[in-house]
Amino acid sequence: MKTFTLRVIPETENVVYRDIMATSETNFLVLHQLLLKAFEFTNDQMASFYISDDDWNKGQEITLFGMGDEAVLEMESTQIGNVFSQLNQKMLYTYDFLVMWNFTIEVMEIGEEELSGKYPKIAKRYGDAPDQNAKKIDGSDAESILVNAMFDDDKGDYDALFGDEDEDDMFNDDRFESLDDYDENN
Repeated sequence: MKTFTLRVIPETENVVYRDIMATSETNFLVLHQLLLKAFEFTNDQMASFYISDDDWNKGQEITLFGMGDEAVLEMESTQIGNVFSQLNQKMLYTYDFLVMWNFTIEVMEIGEEELSGKYPKIAKRYGDAPDQNAKKIDGSDAESILVNAMFDDDKGDYDALFGDEDEDDMFNDDRFESLDDYDENN
């Protein structure tokens, strides 16, 4: 059985990486869990892998949960050997879609499984793992944009959300009937 050595590099200012060795039969759910362990991240956020080209452009997504769409690849049912086949193949991994931890993954070596080896495993660690909580939501996420569009009066006044008014009137803002109205008023 083939083994793949994958170099995983988080998007950080410091040089940090982990080399992961896995067999062709390892599924992406197991790889996801090993990446979290390798970088000391919690297993409480959504994540996806993206098959990418040589320029790191996102292609086919491999999701944690498929939501019933047969065209979507799911981590648990997709094996590494069905995606990777050659050296230098690239993939992206995104963890926690609000703060967007992005990792690059590249095939560094293809070999044969050693009978005495245990797979998957962390084969090499370089640098200190980034602090999972180091990134903060910067207001550019979709929920913040929606809240700002619906309730901000351009002075940071969010009374419609946090004022002392009756909670039943929270969404009775005369300025907007839909998000299309926001574009017309700005």
